[in-house]
Amino acid sequence: MIVYENPNGVLTNSPELPWHLSNLRNYVNLSPYMKETEINGITYKGIGFGSGYVGIPGDVTPPSRFVRISFLREFSNSVETEEEGVMLALHLVNTVDIPAGVSKREESSTESFESTQWVTIKGNKNLKLYFRTYDCASLFVVDLNRVDFSYGIKHESIDFDKPFSAINVCDLFSF
Repeated sequence: MIVYENPNGVLTNSPELPWHLSNLRNYVNLSPYMKETEINGITYKGIGFGSGYVGIPGDVTPPSRFVRISFLREFSNSVETEEEGVMLALHLVNTVDIPAGVSKREESSTESFESTQWVTIKGNKNLKLYFRTYDCASLFVVDLNRVDFSYGIKHESIDFDKPFSAINVCDLFSF
């Protein structure tokens, strides 16, 4: 096993971390600002906000996801509270979420695919573990301060296979 010091704070599954850190050099032109340039005396402005991200990879490979999260995290507004940090983390991971079926591998008898099965966010300061599953977009939290990790303690399992739900905002108004 190799343990790396990770100055970037972003992880993905492959290849190894030094490769990803070196690969970021290919994207030093990315910027959170709208781009503008002059060509043959004509000034061209980017087509709206986000034009500084032209060239950021958009596929679902680990290297592309690493680049996206690295730059979006770097350029995001700073947060002050754990709740703000959790919300920012959710927005960031949404940019690399893999929907079921968009990345497939053909095999001899069955078709298999990759998908983001769950998302976890760690609140290290307050020892909270936030998560959501592919089939339930609701955010769950485990307060690790309240869990007894003593040897021999029986732990229970929880069914997170919840039915789809949404809040109908029409119910909040009187028509």
